[in-house]
Amino acid sequence: MLIGFTGGIASDKSSIAKRLENLGAGIVECDTLGHRAYLPGTKCFEDVLQEFGDEIKNANGTINRKALGSIVFSNRDALNKLNSIVWPQIAELAKAEIKKFRTEGKDIVVLDAAVLLEANWNEFCHEVWVTIIPPEDAVKRLMDRNGLQTYAAWKE
Repeated sequence: MLIGFTGGIASDKSSIAKRLENLGAGIVECDTLGHRAYLPGTKCFEDVLQEFGDEIKNANGTINRKALGSIVFSNRDALNKLNSIVWPQIAELAKAEIKKFRTEGKDIVVLDAAVLLEANWNEFCHEVWVTIIPPEDAVKRLMDRNGLQTYAAWKE
């Protein structure tokens, strides 16, 4: 069984995923796969540079995610273009992880993905689980976790 698992920022997805892992589920962390997708030498890396230019590269040749973020988070079309490049690559990495867990005999695999529904990855899941937390609790958790002031946390 493949469970798609999503929820808002600071909704405690990580600790719930950890509990499921402790119960024997395989956990596919799409956030971690997203970081892998951006590594030099990957198709995603090359496609992102082709679309957004070398000015988003760090001195060490990696993608400067802050520089890329400043471009895409102020321009919906650029964000959509980035997602159209990155999300399919993450999906391929996720499918490989799912296959690995199945080969290891895991009966339950959890696809932990903040953008599960937006990326349409729910289409290859048997079920979708969502964490829900009151907004004021999420803000408090975000403030504690990231050392943010209230206003900055609400903007997250």
